[in-house]
Amino acid sequence: MSDTTTATGSTIPPQREGVAIDGDAVDFEAFRREKSRKEKAEKALKAAGAEELAEFSAWQAERTQQAGQRESAKAAAPKSDALPKGSSLLPSPEAPMKVARVVEKEWRHSDDALRIRHWRESWHRWTGSYWAEAPDSDVRTYLYKRVEHASFVFVDGRSGIKDLRDWAPTRGKIANLTEAFAAVANLNSDVERGWTNGASNDRLVIPCRNGLLDVTDRRLTPPTPHYLRSVRILRRRR
Repeated sequence: MSDTTTATGSTIPPQREGVAIDGDAVDFEAFRREKSRKEKAEKALKAAGAEELAEFSAWQAERTQQAGQRESAKAAAPKSDALPKGSSLLPSPEAPMKVARVVEKEWRHSDDALRIRHWRESWHRWTGSYWAEAPDSDVRTYLYKRVEHASFVFVDGRSGIKDLRDWAPTRGKIANLTEAFAAVANLNSDVERGWTNGASNDRLVIPCRNGLLDVTDRRLTPPTPHYLRSVRILRRRR
């Protein structure tokens, strides 16, 4: 089966026998719509009066200017090293989950365990040797201070121009961020006290000031936030 050449020299792809060429048909229909639209536009342009042509020229100039502004904005996008001293760059307050993800990374322990958890409607904070319940006010205060001097990149929806703006915490913004942070740091309510990393809870383990004491064999292991328990023995275990 060979290609067919038209009088103008263009090549028409051969038809595959017994096979419906759906893709070619769809493309051809799109081609016809585009051709018809273009022909109508050309006729309308030729028939347009002087006033309408002037409006068209102004519209083209505005589109060109906006495209240039968008390109300039991309090239001059704010960088973190352009932030005021003592400031940090965070996602927009309009995206509290993204902000919460940033904050969550800052609460990671050396073994990648979270040092703060929202469990059974309460906040719990890792102290370094055991877990202690943290009042809601403590978490809100922390978040206020965390974003107090932060900035975010505001993007103008029309022009695409980017600008650095203060995060400027308010009650509403912090309420949204607190709720998002609780979702990110959430520990399912059906999780019982003990190991949260899948380890067995068959053995009794008691948090001490300098580690976790396995009561069965009196073995002491380093403290870790993977073990959720708020009670501890103050006496140092030797």
